[in-house]
Amino acid sequence: DFADEFCIGCYRTRGEIASWISMDESEQLHLLDILSERRRLAMDVGGGPVGKYKDWFFNHHAEEPG
Repeated sequence: DFADEFCIGCYRTRGEIASWISMDESEQLHLLDILSERRRLAMDVGGGPVGKYKDWFFNHHAEEPG
């Protein structure tokens, strides 16, 4: 379920939330750039993390291990 993959408030995955504290500043800033794009895409498809954004994310991450 998509709602289980991302926080609908901050758009981070559980792994990103868990690892935030151990990231250095440059890693956190990089993640913030990624989150900004996730938020923008989510808002472009109707005001939330649904529809095309869900398809986009899973299509772009289908080949990643884990």
